[in-house]
Amino acid sequence: ALAPENYTKVQTEITRIADRFADSQLVKLFTKKKITVKQFYEQLDKATLEERVRPYIERHMLKMITLAIANDIPFFYKKKQFNNLYSADRITAHRQAAEAVFNFTRSDTQTEYFLSLRQTEQNIKLTNREGIILTNEPCILLLRNELFHFSNIDGKKLKPFFNKEHVQIPALSQK
Repeated sequence: ALAPENYTKVQTEITRIADRFADSQLVKLFTKKKITVKQFYEQLDKATLEERVRPYIERHMLKMITLAIANDIPFFYKKKQFNNLYSADRITAHRQAAEAVFNFTRSDTQTEYFLSLRQTEQNIKLTNREGIILTNEPCILLLRNELFHFSNIDGKKLKPFFNKEHVQIPALSQK
């Protein structure tokens, strides 16, 4: 393992950014009480998490990911908690933004839409796949061992398409 004193300037900056959203830092930032990390998470309500804490973490994650991609620092994702990293754990981080396009079909009874995702010439399928939305705005998506970023869609809009290919809206709810 590389010791902190041997980090490059970029590695040091990424580590510094990550420290900003360490559990102990989140407690200091989002509560005035003297409580433990465990108590903080037990008391954290969903609204505060979604409206304040998650956006704060996402802003810093975005900075880290952008720096890492720009400087060819490799990413790894481990599902299991073991000490060793393997080449199979390495993530391909795409430098170019992927594209998201909504496609609509309207009839008298409903509107149906589906999402097309593309990374250069590659179609990206979400349905029945495990993906992790790392940041919502802009959206950064980890899908299998690939990291995609989108400038034209909020990550929350991808969620329905992990379970189904199309979304249907009855004509009555369109008015």
